[in-house]
Amino acid sequence: MKKSRTPEKRIGNTVCSVTVDSPCCPAGMHERCRLENGGCALEHLRIALVGGLDRLEDKYQEAFEKSGAEFRFHSGVSGGGSAVRLKTLANWADVVVFVTRVNSHNALSIAKGICRKSGKLFLVMHHAGAEQISSRVRERILRLK
Repeated sequence: MKKSRTPEKRIGNTVCSVTVDSPCCPAGMHERCRLENGGCALEHLRIALVGGLDRLEDKYQEAFEKSGAEFRFHSGVSGGGSAVRLKTLANWADVVVFVTRVNSHNALSIAKGICRKSGKLFLVMHHAGAEQISSRVRERILRLK
């Protein structure tokens, strides 16, 4: 018995990794989206969100991953071993998003310092809504392209 595979959408040699409707690339529009925009802005990026609301972690993850990004969350608590985890996360990420409304000053200095030294994109946002954050990150990255 053959295993069934979901068909991959191809554009030239590129395979679209976005498999569901997303704000940057709606289902059925993958090829057109790729040709016009050069791909989804967040696709294949590693996004770290520092701060925000713990209870919304799943929503943050869903908002970023449906656009093809890898996502990790850190609460922003920076005491004890949490500071080491924050440094590791900031070093892993391509983009660090820092939510000021729910965060500590120490977490800000750790994340911002790593981004400054490594040349990574560091975005500061006040609000903690998942869709709002992901759309603002997408807009900012599109402006940089």
